[in-house]
Amino acid sequence: MLTIGTHMSIAKGIAKTAKNVVWMEANTMQIFSRNPRGSNYKVYTEKEEARFQQIRREHGFGALLAHAPYTMNLASAEDRVYEFEEITVLLETMSGKGTEIGARFEHLRSIRDGAAHPERIGICLDTCHVFAAGYDIVNDLDGVLEEFDRVLGLSLLKAVHLNDSMMPFGSHKDRHAAVGEGQIGMEALLGVMRHPVLRVLPFYLETPLDDQGHKEEIRMLRERLSCS
Repeated sequence: MLTIGTHMSIAKGIAKTAKNVVWMEANTMQIFSRNPRGSNYKVYTEKEEARFQQIRREHGFGALLAHAPYTMNLASAEDRVYEFEEITVLLETMSGKGTEIGARFEHLRSIRDGAAHPERIGICLDTCHVFAAGYDIVNDLDGVLEEFDRVLGLSLLKAVHLNDSMMPFGSHKDRHAAVGEGQIGMEALLGVMRHPVLRVLPFYLETPLDDQGHKEEIRMLRERLSCS
């Protein structure tokens, strides 16, 4: 079964967010667990948490993704930074803008190999980012995945950020576009979703749309996949 959702706001509470996921006919979601550019976070009541878990169970949500805040320093020497490591941490493929690392699979391999607990680290593939980084998922998806397998191992691939790209191939610029409205295109992104290695993974949209737009985007993708 297709597992698909989008990045959601939790400003009105985690249970309300789960209700919006159901309304969007999605079955997973990605959230910022706290302020993405700070350390503040909301403490939920037991009632709120229980309601969220009830909605999640009743509607068969797949794996949920919590996007780390941008200020997190995983190279910190402070032990408290690692108190969350009972979860799996996913390194995201990056576009390579500026001095950013992570644009090559080898970068991610080096980071993981140097970690104290590499067994807790997987990979999230962002379609916009790898396209911008110079991996040709439009014309040679199999080749890209073969390279990923050679460098990292496909067993480490746990999730996909499904985004089109406003910028051309190899631009090293991180500008997301709605599915089918960018340089990657609808057919190539559907090819990603249909691929036997990838179709079993959860997909998370980070496209520049509101909830109504994402609802339509998810509906369109489900329809296109069901007709293939």
